[in-house]
This record gives sequence, structure tokens and C-alpha cells, in this order.
Amino acid sequence: MAILAVVAATILAGTAILPQQAEAIGVPNDVDLTPSEQIIVTEPGTVIDALEVHGYILIKADNVTIKRTRVVHRGYHSVRVFPGVSGTIIEDSEIECGDPSRTNGLVFGNYTARRVDVTGCRNSFMYSGSSPAVIVDSRADGDEVNVLPEPPLPEATRTPTPSGSPSPTSTASPSPIPTRSSPPTDPTAIPTPSPTGPNPSPTATQPPTTDPDPDPTTDPDPDPTTDPDPDPEPPDNPNPPSVNGFPDESNTGVQDDTQLKPSGSLTSTRDGQVIENLEITGSITVEHNNVTIRNVRIHSTGHYGISIPAARAGNVSGLVIEHSELIGVSGERSAGIAPFGSWTARHLDISAFEDGIKVGSNQTIENSWIHDLHTPPGSHSDGIQSTGGTNVTIRGNRIEGPWQGQTSAIIIQSNNGPVDTYTIENNLLSGGTYTLYLRDKGTGHGAPRNITVTNNTWTNNSWAYGPTSTDQGPNWTWNNNHTDTGTTID
Repeated sequence: MAILAVVAATILAGTAILPQQAEAIGVPNDVDLTPSEQIIVTEPGTVIDALEVHGYILIKADNVTIKRTRVVHRGYHSVRVFPGVSGTIIEDSEIECGDPSRTNGLVFGNYTARRVDVTGCRNSFMYSGSSPAVIVDSRADGDEVNVLPEPPLPEATRTPTPSGSPSPTSTASPSPIPTRSSPPTDPTAIPTPSPTGPNPSPTATQPPTTDPDPDPTTDPDPDPTTDPDPDPEPPDNPNPPSVNGFPDESNTGVQDDTQLKPSGSLTSTRDGQVIENLEITGSITVEHNNVTIRNVRIHSTGHYGISIPAARAGNVSGLVIEHSELIGVSGERSAGIAPFGSWTARHLDISAFEDGIKVGSNQTIENSWIHDLHTPPGSHSDGIQSTGGTNVTIRGNRIEGPWQGQTSAIIIQSNNGPVDTYTIENNLLSGGTYTLYLRDKGTGHGAPRNITVTNNTWTNNSWAYGPTSTDQGPNWTWNNNHTDTGTTID
């Protein structure tokens, strides 16, 4: 990947970093900003105006405009345009990255940036030949940045500043998102100006003030959001990298957007039913055996994206969920998949729920990517959560909990019943106060037993307190677990 050298008046691949100009860049001084948490945009034509966003903005819809807005973030990507999305404009705005060792500014192309001031980022602007960007009169830590197409486009008219305090434009309710494309290649990154040399180690964060061993939400109604991409070096492509073959955008989620048809919530109607090629705003409820859900994108507006009702859990089995994308849009106390019944989930892309998946008994999760969890204040967000169960396999997944925050990539505890016969193997894990919990919660069900944890990789220093928190019961197997820097995790 070609990275631009960070010096004034350097020209490479059509990009010029020029001496700073006097023209105002960033949020105009007379704009009053309204505080906001992180935003996931799924409604085409959304306008985000006059906000101070503490968190990321994920753009999953066409023709989105961000103007007169400040984004403050310390995760992986501050403002991210997803593959296949077009028409994104960001202007008269500011991006402040909280961790220069890992936080990027505006990524990964297919955007126009006008008068955008980016500070403190690992890479200020990222784009590629297949996902280009137009950057006009913008700035990366004090250095002017202009990336113009051939021939140069005329500068757009600056957004006028109203005389009074502006009201932020309301974001419309989420709706189906646009066509997804394969990951672009050969990205260009404009990094933050800094001394030459190796990237700094991740900045340590203050440990959370809450109990480092929190109880997960026991109510079977979980929640959406966030933003990881744990690769210690600039990625080889502008999407979260496929680290040593782990899942990413290229091999999870919907396989063919062109087949998707709009739909509301639905419930299975017969044994053996195949539910496929739908873009659903709502949820899927499964009440029959051997149902297959395939090539479906769900914008979940309730507690669960997919569920077998608790009352039917003992009578419904054989559910397979594959090559689908689940996006939480309902707020707190949500999860992509409910913990009831017997099911297999594979090649899924799950994001923006408070908990990615809740598991119970007789369930398998494999080759899936759980990321960008919803982390409202006081939340205990988990990639995968269990409060008791048996016969669960978690294999070959990429599971990203909140970076150095509450609570985990995987948390398995005996709150509501014994934990027995869980296999966790060949996963890439990151985030959390502790990244992996396997705990006896003191409710009389004992410590987890018959547990196998093998061949897993932890993203180094992605946790607040440590990689694991465990209470070992009988018959544990723990082999070949290590960080991505090679340190053994015992």
C-alpha cells in the first residue's frame, strides 16, 4: 500500500499536501453544536447538521451529507463510508481522533470532503483507486490537503451559516441500505503528521470505574452500535483486513445485493422453509423446524434480529442462518440472535447491537464477523454472551468487543444455569474489560466445565484489564492461545 509521506508540498499519486491557507476550515465559529452519540446512517439522503458526535458515524446509505459537525472518536474509524455507498459529502466539519495509534479519520473512499479539518488521526483521509475521494480545501493536522479529479471540479458553494443557532437536521428512521460491493484495493492513506518511525503503541485508557467482572444482562432482551478494526499496521485494503484469513466484509454477510427485495417483519410458516433474498426492516421469528435463512439483510427494530420464541425453544431445531447481515437500529437491550432453540449461524456480518449474539444450548457460530457494537453510557456490550447452557461451538469467527471497554468479545457465565461443553477455537478476539470471560457467577451452578479453548488469537492491548477472566471447572482444554504479537495466553 502506498502511504503518503507527511511533509509539506509533497505530491504523490495526484495528492498534494500544501502549506496551510488562510481560508476558514472546519465548523464555522458561530455554529452551536448539539451533542450526539454515535450515528449509523441507513436512510438515503440523510443530512447530519450542527452536531457534536462523541463516537463514530457509519454511512450505509447513498447521498448522505454531513455538514457543520464535529466528530470526536477514539475507536478505529471516525467517519466510515461502507462499500457500495455513493454520494457522501462532508463539509465544514471537524474530525478529532482520540488515539493516533489506531484511530482513522475519514475512510474508505467514495466521498467528497470540503473544508474538513482532521486532527490526531493515524490516517486522516483514506481512499483508493476503486473507491476514490475528492478532497477540497481540507486539512490534516495543519497541512492543507487537496485531492482533485481530472479535470478539477469547480468548488461547491459553501454552506451559508444562519444568523441564529441552528437546529440539527433530524436523521430519518433507518431503512434498507444500498448495494454492497467487494472490498476496494490499493488504498491511499493520508496519515497524521508525526515523526518518522514505527507506529506508537496503543494509548492506555483509564480502566472503567465499574466492577471489572460485570454481570451480563440476564433479561433476554439485548442491544445495538461501534467500531473496531484491530490491525496494528495500516490495512492492506481500506476495509477491515482479513487477518490471517479471519472473517471480514469480503466473506461474510449478503452475497448478492441485487437479489434483495424489501420486506417487513415475518414469521416462518412451515418446516423446511427457506427465507432468502430479502431486505427486512424488522425481524424474523422462527417457529418451525429446519428453516434456512440465507442472503438476507435485517435492519432490526426490536430486541432481536432473529429469534426462536422462548416458549417454543424446546420444540424448534435445525435452524440455519447463513450469508446474512444483521444491523441493530433499535437502541439499547438488543442482540442479533436470541439464545433460544437449536441453530447454526455461519458467514454472518453482525453490527450495531448491544450484544452481537446471545447463546444458550445446542448452537454453533462459525466464520462470522461481530463488530461495531452499540455502547451507550453504562452498557455492558458483548460480542457473544451466555448466561448458561450446554453444547455450544464458537469457531473461526472475528469477534470485536468494545475497545478497552465494557464488557467483552465473549462472556460465558453461569448466571441462570450450568455452563457445560463449550468449544471456542480458531477465533480472532478483541476488546472488553477482559476479552474472554468464563466464570462461575456464584448462583449455585458451579464453574464452567468441559470447556475447550484452542488456537485463538487476541488483539494485543485491546482489553482494559486483561485477555481473560476465568474460573476453571472440571475437564478444561486450553492450548495454543496467543496474542497477535505472539505472546502466549495461559
